[in-house]
Amino acid sequence: MPPPYGTSYLYFKESAKPALRRQFPRWTDKQITNTINLLWHDQIIPRAAFDNARDNQDANLPPFPVNLVPNRPNTKAEVDRAKKRVQARRANAGGALAQAAPPQATAAAALTLHVPPAPPAPPPVALPIAPPVVPAASPVPNLPYPYSYWPPPPWPKHPAYPGGDVDSLQYEDNIDAREDEQTRWLATRPLVPGWAPGNACWRGVEWLGEGSFGRAGRWTQYDAHDNAIDHVVIKDDYSQTRNKWRDPMAWLDRVPFEVRIHQLVETCRGDNTGPARNLIRFRAYRLWMAERRVRIYLDYYNMGSLWGCVFVPQEEEGRQLIAPVRGIWEEFVWYLLSALVDAVDVLHRGVAGTRGNWRAITHCDIQPTNVFLHKENPNDQRRWPTLVLADFGMAVVPESSPHAGGPRNNPQEYKYVTGRQGRYPPELHSGWPHDTPINDKSDVYQIGTLIWQFVSEEWSEKGPLYVRSNGRLARLFNLGGRDHTAELFMQPRFSDELTTLVRSCLHLDQARRLTIAELKREVDRHLAAHPTNQNLGLPF
Repeated sequence: MPPPYGTSYLYFKESAKPALRRQFPRWTDKQITNTINLLWHDQIIPRAAFDNARDNQDANLPPFPVNLVPNRPNTKAEVDRAKKRVQARRANAGGALAQAAPPQATAAAALTLHVPPAPPAPPPVALPIAPPVVPAASPVPNLPYPYSYWPPPPWPKHPAYPGGDVDSLQYEDNIDAREDEQTRWLATRPLVPGWAPGNACWRGVEWLGEGSFGRAGRWTQYDAHDNAIDHVVIKDDYSQTRNKWRDPMAWLDRVPFEVRIHQLVETCRGDNTGPARNLIRFRAYRLWMAERRVRIYLDYYNMGSLWGCVFVPQEEEGRQLIAPVRGIWEEFVWYLLSALVDAVDVLHRGVAGTRGNWRAITHCDIQPTNVFLHKENPNDQRRWPTLVLADFGMAVVPESSPHAGGPRNNPQEYKYVTGRQGRYPPELHSGWPHDTPINDKSDVYQIGTLIWQFVSEEWSEKGPLYVRSNGRLARLFNLGGRDHTAELFMQPRFSDELTTLVRSCLHLDQARRLTIAELKREVDRHLAAHPTNQNLGLPF
């Protein structure tokens, strides 16, 4: 039955089911149901959007943040334990109320006491009646339509939005219907800005993926002889609800926030030989104001993501795990570390010529699926691929940035997870002190998390692992736990210099973590003393 629903849980469940099926197509219906129930009972996913949908009796489902869901399905036993935790919390809350209640009056004592009557009350004294205190009215901001943070009208008249009825299709359960929609979407015109019909044409050739917030695909341009001459990735964002579209924080300099981050990065690119080459290249965008749709055009990277190239399922001691491909050279890990550091350094400090007015940008989502590889000649084994950091969908411009511009941005509100996903720094978890700032050290933590997966040759959605004194593996990050970075991690096959440097990125205490400038200085010093030998073959 479609919405509206009478409970937040129904909005939550119906939004989660199609999102989990898309993200984890091999999960069974039972695994999806168990995972939804655990997410609900443990409140891993913030409920505010689903509560609002219930209160407003929305006819549309809120987008489901599938990026916050661990990559392992939950079991019925885990759900039962989660329910018991909820019951225990409720029981403890009830006990606390009972202890705080005033004691019941005891039975009257058998001894009768003589209590003299109270003296008569004095006559009342007339007091002047004071006028009622009326609090001063709070100033209400005047936000005339169209809002001042939107692009100034008149808005461009683009061709009709080609994405179709994505509001219903993003929740489509039928796999065949979804495949038909993918084919239909790739058959639409890409509407690449600045391109005029002539002797070349664009064709949608590859479906790259879909999430709760949008979809992406590759279009290729062919000449009159059917030779491929250009490629572009189109990212359609259809997550813009009315409330989000009206939110000043969703805009920067009167364009969508993510688009503006791309534009700022492009001011640092130059001839694409400097450090900005390690950030995804933005080409253009289109904005359909009435439909609340944003389309972003990006460069295509022909080797795919780091996750797809390097992280593979492996069998070890009878259990399935995902780990980096064995046999990766330490030189390549330094090469990857250098690329990530250069990219994040540009985001936080800009480049020469921009630093005077630069707005520090925190990426907040550095992970293998957001790092792409590219070779101009894929068969050239003499050079390693260019590494590119992508996806600014979770980026923030901290309020401490001297040139943040626009309305005050308070990233202390951006608490994404509740302790289960250790790849996020502690300050992005809802259980961490709210006054810990989000800054370059937040991105340093995520760089450390990604590189540690290579160093330890072990991947976990819980983040970096270490070896306890009893020999068992444990997760580094536990809310409220102590800092384990000084303890014994896995015994890696890489140098002490690399492992020590990466561990210095993973301190839970942000004050002890390296800044991006300090990390870049250490990486540059190592590479100056140990030039990279790119003739070493890679096992992928």
